[in-house]
Amino acid sequence: VSTILLITSSVLYYKNYKGYIDIKDSLAEYQHKYKINNTELQLIRGKYNKLNNSIKMEKHQLENKFQGKNDIDIFNEGISSYKEKNYKKAIENFSYLVDRGIDSSIVSESTFFSAVTYEKLNNIEKSEQFYYKYIDKYKGKNYYDDSLYNCGIMLYKNGNKEEAKNVLTILQKEVPDSMFVNTTVRMILNN
Repeated sequence: VSTILLITSSVLYYKNYKGYIDIKDSLAEYQHKYKINNTELQLIRGKYNKLNNSIKMEKHQLENKFQGKNDIDIFNEGISSYKEKNYKKAIENFSYLVDRGIDSSIVSESTFFSAVTYEKLNNIEKSEQFYYKYIDKYKGKNYYDDSLYNCGIMLYKNGNKEEAKNVLTILQKEVPDSMFVNTTVRMILNN
């Protein structure tokens, strides 16, 4: 009986010891993974802080650049830069006005010209974003039909034909007398 008891207790001890070793190994593995993840987190945090500081510095420089200027002056500088094909500088001016402008008519025009300028830079995603912003916020304003037309044609040229049709359908329904409801628009809508 004592031999059986000894064997049974040895087997139980071995199983418990093996379980202990497995848990200890798993713990060591998790500690190792934790150290790796923590190191990666520190690297990412460092990159984030560097990028965040860079953005803050650019924002501060941009604010200082436009300090003391009114919306019309900033807009006119943007238009001049656009005409000179200095699109990056034009975007700075228009974006500043879209974010911080006071005069609503200047803000709306800056929104439109941001879309057009991004399209010139072949940044279709940003251009589309600003066209939709103009279409949603400034229905019936100066560049409403221009925005619908430009956005629709841009989408069509970039292969997004269904979305282009949706936008151009809005143009045709909401501004039927627009000069932009032309043969190109009709051709796209009929295909």
